[in-house]
Amino acid sequence: MRSRLVLLALFLAVVARPLGPARSRAAAPSPQAEWDTYVNAAYGWSMRYPAGWHVNQGDLGPLPAPITTKFSTYAASSGQKVALTAADAEVWVTVTDAALAAAAAATFGQSYAERKIEVAGLPATRYTAMQPAFGLYDAVILVAGERTYRIYLSASTHAFDAQFQSMLDSFALSAATEASGSYPQVAGAWVSGGADSQGPALELTQDGASLRGQLRFVDAAGAAVARPVTGSIGAGRTLRVQTSDAIVPAIEIDGTLSADGGSFSGTWKTGDAAALELSMTLAEPALPGTGADLSRAPASVGLALFATLLATCGAVRALGARKARP
Repeated sequence: MRSRLVLLALFLAVVARPLGPARSRAAAPSPQAEWDTYVNAAYGWSMRYPAGWHVNQGDLGPLPAPITTKFSTYAASSGQKVALTAADAEVWVTVTDAALAAAAAATFGQSYAERKIEVAGLPATRYTAMQPAFGLYDAVILVAGERTYRIYLSASTHAFDAQFQSMLDSFALSAATEASGSYPQVAGAWVSGGADSQGPALELTQDGASLRGQLRFVDAAGAAVARPVTGSIGAGRTLRVQTSDAIVPAIEIDGTLSADGGSFSGTWKTGDAAALELSMTLAEPALPGTGADLSRAPASVGLALFATLLATCGAVRALGARKARP
């Protein structure tokens, strides 16, 4: 019996001993590792795209005429319209003048989900249709300097969603594009209504055309609110910032700087509500930690809040009077 146990132990030892050095499994290469890179030197952008896709350059006219580049799963046939199938997809990049950004955004109706994202380190707006379809299915609008970049996916299935996201992640602007033009300096504290502000306060830091900071105001409940913002300043003295958190509704401020750069006039837009007029003045290099100017809504918004507060106070007084009756 003991001899059998010894033989069994020797057998197990031989079987368990490794036959050679341990081998490490090579990491699977990233699908994007073999992608190609397209560089548009004329308009200062680049983007990676799946290997095997085809690139077609469109209208090479001067701005503001659209300059279009199409990435597609199929090879374009000159003068012929391609019959697309579920296995096909297109990604378009269109460059126009920055002034046409609002017109581009107006293309998307209520059937699109809208959200704020970042592309190439700058704030952008993304519009996604409820269902995939050839045409404007998933689109991004990015304003950089004096140009608007519209990047969108045309596909009839969700099969290309991940690839489109990877393409967006790879989209980059050249240093010349980011630094193009003479960007006005807008870093500092902006208030609405001057020193005795009756509007919001906006504190901005600046890196080239890119803006970041904080927006402070009073909400409809009378509470002081501080929300992060990102934005950009164009060489044409156009300023745009929007809240960058996940709170709904988003707030957008658009304006045009004065000649001396000490003020701007524009609009304040909350979600889908109508835009309100807004003027702000560069007050100081940094906002104080407290102060009434940090917690007031825009003048036009403030009137509505004031009326709401009056109505609320009246209702409270009426309720108190009824309770006080014997």
